[in-house]
Amino acid sequence: MGRIIRIAVSLYPRPWHERYGSEFPALLEDVGPGSRTAWNVFAGAVAMRLRTLCYHRILAISVMLACGAYVVDLRRPNIYRSNGMFVLEGPETKSARNDVVQI
Repeated sequence: MGRIIRIAVSLYPRPWHERYGSEFPALLEDVGPGSRTAWNVFAGAVAMRLRTLCYHRILAISVMLACGAYVVDLRRPNIYRSNGMFVLEGPETKSARNDVVQI
């Protein structure tokens, strides 16, 4: 679990490392490794990355993801399938079973 936490710590931005780089490992030693700690460190790294992004980068990343989704959608084959069932009933049906037509 310690390796996963170290990887998550490496995701923090450089200014954060410059400011808290020596204090954070000591804090992690006090808390102890665990899945909850790993998740909190990872979530903090993602939140810091999002806060340090400028709006131009966010817009560029959003446009790139939208274009990628559009290209993936265009490459999908247009196959449509429909199922249906008709049950024919009428006074001329004397048997216990009804005529069923499947399409």
